[in-house]
Amino acid sequence: MGRVIGILSGKGGVGKTTLAANLGTVLSHEYNKKVVLIDANVTAPNLDLHFGLYDESQFTLRDVLNGRAELEEALNICSRTGVKIIQSPLSKGKINLKNLKNILKKLQKTHDIIILDCAPALGEEVSQIIDMIDETIIVTMPLIPEVASALKTINALNEKKKVILGLVVNRVKNKNYELKIDEIRAVSKLPVLSIIQEDARVPNSISEGMPVVLYDKNSKVSTQFRRLAASIIGQEFNEPNALERLMSLFNFRKRTTPAFVTENTF
Repeated sequence: MGRVIGILSGKGGVGKTTLAANLGTVLSHEYNKKVVLIDANVTAPNLDLHFGLYDESQFTLRDVLNGRAELEEALNICSRTGVKIIQSPLSKGKINLKNLKNILKKLQKTHDIIILDCAPALGEEVSQIIDMIDETIIVTMPLIPEVASALKTINALNEKKKVILGLVVNRVKNKNYELKIDEIRAVSKLPVLSIIQEDARVPNSISEGMPVVLYDKNSKVSTQFRRLAASIIGQEFNEPNALERLMSLFNFRKRTTPAFVTENTF
């Protein structure tokens, strides 16, 4: 049976969807896992935008949940990445999440990992979805409000006796005002699975409609996502060598430098 992993956060803006998109992409591309990404943020979905899918799929999660489409009809394979995605509609409308449990059970029979990009905070839809997932990853930032909000989500998961794999501390800038990782680990009483640096490659990759692990595979931020994916499935991760890291830096600078800037600017 496949694993059902929910990506959760205490509040929006911490990079939860970015994590879901890159994690699913690495597991699919580098480890040949049968992965499905589900946009379970039915209130404000945007997982598809991370893959350049700006047009709503013919059938979405709502159609399957409401019985207007078969599950297979809503499985959208992104042509640029090959990743399977079930989109949620941007348009408003009632969605009955009670049927999601049956959908997940069906997907577990044919896939290794199902990743749910859940809505931020602890609204009604997240509370329903928590009951359906096996494992969770909490995404936060090293800031007091974000960690405080994450603690509320952690407490809710503990009350329901859900498995929390750990925390991903995202968008780290290494500023004095940020909480230390040891402080976050101590207050949450959870392992920190990964520390993801703030990197301009991430918004650049989203604008290109491609997860950063494909946009710039050997960059530091991509390496952090790739290392995390390997650890989740218990695989050894091969770090990029010095030449690969150097080429990554050179290619990114070349890609983002205006034409009028000369080489001696660097």
